[in-house]
Amino acid sequence: MFSLLKRFGLASAPMNPRSAADVVCRTREKANTASLSRISELLHSCSSDLERLGVIAYLRDFGGDPRRCQLRSGITEGEIDDALKQLHFSTFWAWLAMPASKQLVDIKLYLQDPEDARLMLNSLVLAGKMAVPPEAQPHEKELFNHQMECIQASLGGSPANRP
Repeated sequence: MFSLLKRFGLASAPMNPRSAADVVCRTREKANTASLSRISELLHSCSSDLERLGVIAYLRDFGGDPRRCQLRSGITEGEIDDALKQLHFSTFWAWLAMPASKQLVDIKLYLQDPEDARLMLNSLVLAGKMAVPPEAQPHEKELFNHQMECIQASLGGSPANRP
C-alpha cells in the first residue's frame, strides 16, 4: 500500500483506528438522530407545543401505544426511550422559555376542539402536571405548574377541577 501511495505522490499518514468507544458513540448518535426524526414525523400532526409535550410524555409512560410501535423499525426500545427523553426535556424547556403571550396563543390552539374545549381547559393544570418530565428539577416543575394555573385562570377555567 505504501508503494501505491508513493507512486501517486501521496505521503503516507499513520492510520488512527477508531476506538471501540468512538464507534459506539457515533452509532448511538446515528440511532438517536434516526429516532428523533421518526418521533418528529409522528408529532407533526400536533396542533400546539403543549399537545406535543403531552404526547411525548404519554409515549414515554406507555410503551404499548400503537404510535410508539410505529417507531420500532430498526430502532431498539432503549434508543426510542433515549430519544423520547431528550425530546421531552427539550420541548419542556422550550415551553418554559416561551413568552407568556406565546404560551397563551399555544394553549388556545390546543383548546380549539369545540366539543372538548371546556373539559380540556378545566383539566389544563392536571394535563400540565402529567407533561412535566420526571427529570425536571422541583423549581422547574413549580414554575411550569404555576404557568398552567395562571393560563387556566386567565382563560376562565374552573379552579374547582384542579387536582
